[in-house]
Amino acid sequence: MYKKETLNNKMQVITYQNNNIHSVTMSFYFKAGVEYETKDVKGISHLIEHLCFRNLNGMDIETLYNKMSSIGAVLRATTYKNCIRFYITVVNKYFNGALDIMKNLINNRDWTAEEISEEKKVVLNQIENKGEKSFKEQVDSIYYKNLNLQNLIMGNESDVKRLTTEDINTWKKKFLNTSNACFILTGDFTKKQRKEVISELKKLKSNEYDLIRFSQIPKNFKNRSIESDNVIRTDWDVSDINVSFDVDINKDNTYAVDILNSIIGGDIDSNISLELREKKAYTDAVFSDLDIYKDNAKIVIELSVLNKNLLKTLDILFKILKRIKYKIYDNEFSNNKIFFTDNNEKYLDDSEELNFRLGYGDFILEKETGDMKDIINRYNEVSIMDVQSLANQIISDKNLVISVTNNEDIIKEDKLTETLLKCREYIKHICPICGYDGLNEPAWLGDGFGASFEICPCCGTEFGYEDCRSEGKKRQYEQWVTRKHEWHFPQCKPKDWDLDKQLKNINKAIE
Repeated sequence: MYKKETLNNKMQVITYQNNNIHSVTMSFYFKAGVEYETKDVKGISHLIEHLCFRNLNGMDIETLYNKMSSIGAVLRATTYKNCIRFYITVVNKYFNGALDIMKNLINNRDWTAEEISEEKKVVLNQIENKGEKSFKEQVDSIYYKNLNLQNLIMGNESDVKRLTTEDINTWKKKFLNTSNACFILTGDFTKKQRKEVISELKKLKSNEYDLIRFSQIPKNFKNRSIESDNVIRTDWDVSDINVSFDVDINKDNTYAVDILNSIIGGDIDSNISLELREKKAYTDAVFSDLDIYKDNAKIVIELSVLNKNLLKTLDILFKILKRIKYKIYDNEFSNNKIFFTDNNEKYLDDSEELNFRLGYGDFILEKETGDMKDIINRYNEVSIMDVQSLANQIISDKNLVISVTNNEDIIKEDKLTETLLKCREYIKHICPICGYDGLNEPAWLGDGFGASFEICPCCGTEFGYEDCRSEGKKRQYEQWVTRKHEWHFPQCKPKDWDLDKQLKNINKAIE
């Protein structure tokens, strides 16, 4: 049973009761992370998360660990780019002990300079041990250039050293306060215990602070070109590949996006995985994930291959993406949809996973989740036409960013650039009348899917109005020829426009 309410102290509380399992998970979510950090306090969210364990409202680390041991559980925490999450899982017998620990996370106690100094040493050691940026971190730093999301969660050494005692205690009060908190309770608990939780949470008092979340819309979002692609030089003989497609998370059907992402590479039986892993043995794994924030999202495909196979891998990958763009197979759709319908109920048996989904979806992204039956019904309502239409729009060069590492001793720069351009050609939106390859949307989304009603800036065809039948398409083409191929919107005509090259695109649009 899903319930959500806001208390008088402005804390949000979400509960989901399921007495058919033997665990209960409690968590606190606080909006924090790089999305909220100003340039002079980078890494402060992560350090604050650490300090909560060094001294939790007067409990030193030894006392805290003894309390956790007495109930056979561990308080865990993670800092993400847009939140801090604290959570603990116990059997119902130790419900009160877990709640006693959790409610201490919101307090008005300041950390001492000595406590902060000691915990800084721990974090600095983490940063040193981590070493250089991972490939994904390098890609994100370029993708989110000049935005907070390009920053590292832990910050770097100089960031952490620069943080003052005053900074840390001030930002602690900004982050860890009731108006910026959501308490999530999932799993095996009673109605009486839920009332006890609400009663205890109402007692928590803290001042309300202005907390600004900085806009995180990347430059050229949904208006990509070859200039958006990234080649990172390496001396290794292995190439990392990161292919992403921009998703307008506030406009697109997120349930259809989930299914599309699963079709692309969400499981080992995806067409991409079967081809590149099982048949070609180019890679040991293909991952596809949805990176989602409040302002933006992207479908990300990741894999690693031997550098010598990089060009062949990209060619195969984008041929499959082109096929998915125009034709999703019935079994592909049904086999992936089941993960989000019938199989979604399995999360009711996992109090931690359910807790995370509620906290991140409802509170951080502010997209109300609701009861599991409601969620399953929303996925059930998604048709193959919905997902195909979405694939047509998202799998486009306008949304595409390709990032790879490359050893130029193995593959020369010009050859790689040629392949990257070819990959973009595979998924461009092409006018079926004149071959113009810069449409913002597909002219037609396939049988039964309808038209875009966009006007081609070259031949002037309005799709869905003047090209509904084959004779209409022929008439539009002949009129364009009669006008000596003049542009309908001359201001859109490229300086280096090549008519013969464009005409060759017509067959591509029909394929």
